Amino acid sequence: MLAPPAMPSPAIVAAAATPAPCPTFAQGLVALGIDQSQLVTVEQSQSFLLAMRGGGGESFLTPYRMRVTPAGPIVTYVRAFSISDVTFANADRAPGTPLVADGPTTQYFLFTATGVGTTTVTFDELQIGKTTPPYATKTYTIVVKPATLIC
Repeated sequence: MLAPPAMPSPAIVAAAATPAPCPTFAQGLVALGIDQSQLVTVEQSQSFLLAMRGGGGESFLTPYRMRVTPAGPIVTYVRAFSISDVTFANADRAPGTPLVADGPTTQYFLFTATGVGTTTVTFDELQIGKTTPPYATKTYTIVVKPATLIC
């Protein structure tokens, strides 16, 4: 007759009953706001871009500027950069053809969602040499939701 199997130690039973922790929150660049009439919805700790077409070239307009630079508690500004259309036009040009020298650009503003809530970010495009009134204004509404655990 066989002896009944030995019971595992309490430490082994506790370890087997404890689920593995969730590895991470959703992170990374998750949204690109282009249309100001659409909400930009992200989760806390995620990064997102707002993109605007600028004048460039012979334009009489300056690049877009933020009215107020957000520094929390809902979103925090990270940095801005521009990519000129000619960058892509020149990348696709046939060998031996002249470079395109000027044209419109797209401005990108990078933010991080730092807290839960809703906020707005407003940008003004001004005529060169003028500080008011803005030639164009764009306001984006940012909705930050609690971070979701990925398990």
